[in-house]
Amino acid sequence: MLPKYLYQIFYHMNSSLKSLLVAAPLLVASVLHAQVQVSVTQFTDSATYSVSNSDLLQTNLASASIDVGGFSNAFFGQTLGRLYDGNFGDPRTDYDSVVGFSDGTKVVFAFDLSANAQGYDLTKINTYVGWDNGRDGQEYTVEYSLASSPTTFLSLASVPRFATEMGSGFPTRRTSVTIESSVANAVMVANVAALRFNFTDFENGGSGYREFDVLGAAAVPEPGTFSAMAGLATLGFAQIRRRRRS
Repeated sequence: MLPKYLYQIFYHMNSSLKSLLVAAPLLVASVLHAQVQVSVTQFTDSATYSVSNSDLLQTNLASASIDVGGFSNAFFGQTLGRLYDGNFGDPRTDYDSVVGFSDGTKVVFAFDLSANAQGYDLTKINTYVGWDNGRDGQEYTVEYSLASSPTTFLSLASVPRFATEMGSGFPTRRTSVTIESSVANAVMVANVAALRFNFTDFENGGSGYREFDVLGAAAVPEPGTFSAMAGLATLGFAQIRRRRRS
């Protein structure tokens, strides 16, 4: 709870200063994302990936929805929850753990801003695919929105298609993609409100996506944010003094 004198300052501010004070944390923190890099792995075996069971999609997700498009094949799992249940499954037999998308599908993962209004600082995104033969490649773009503008999406990364399509020998069975900052262990993008994935129908009518991991933590205001708020509070004091003198 704020001290009584801060409430008094806020009460006596004019509407413009009030708006600035409320928006200050988001205005100071809203910055462009860092330079990102995309790396992939491909395996011909039928082993499983070790996936997270405590990433932001599992701990701080408000909603997951299909914005445009839909699921591709009926034998894929028809629920987005498969993508963040902490299970990769056997790529040869466990088809219930797989989700595929039709060409042009957009999937939005919105984080819980009621728990943290500043959004979330992301360090890494991992996506995992597995299938018996074929449908093991990946191709998509990913966008993000900021807590200051949750419905406005900005480009983050593009994953060009990789793995061999049907008719070329089916060399792979499982693949992973990692999107992260080009600076090791650094925040990739700060104050994120939501992620939007835009899929093609690669590979062979839709890849078999099994798990998405989004790693990061709740965002905290930068030191500059507190400086900006302190400056606005000073302006509030000045307004009170002028009113008392007049």
